[in-house]
Amino acid sequence: MCRTACHIFFFIFETAAHAIEYIVVRARVIVRISRNVVFSLRHDGYYWRKRKRNKQGDKSTE
Repeated sequence: MCRTACHIFFFIFETAAHAIEYIVVRARVIVRISRNVVFSLRHDGYYWRKRKRNKQGDKSTE
């Protein structure tokens, strides 16, 4: 009984470790991409958004 429970526990632990590792790798990529997007938006899109808001109201809340 205990051996089976230990096997199940280790299997769950190993699967969770792999899943966490996968998520961390993906999260790093996503963070890097989102940083680049935010950076480019801050540079290129800020003035354009300001001008657009003045023309046709604030669309960013929708």
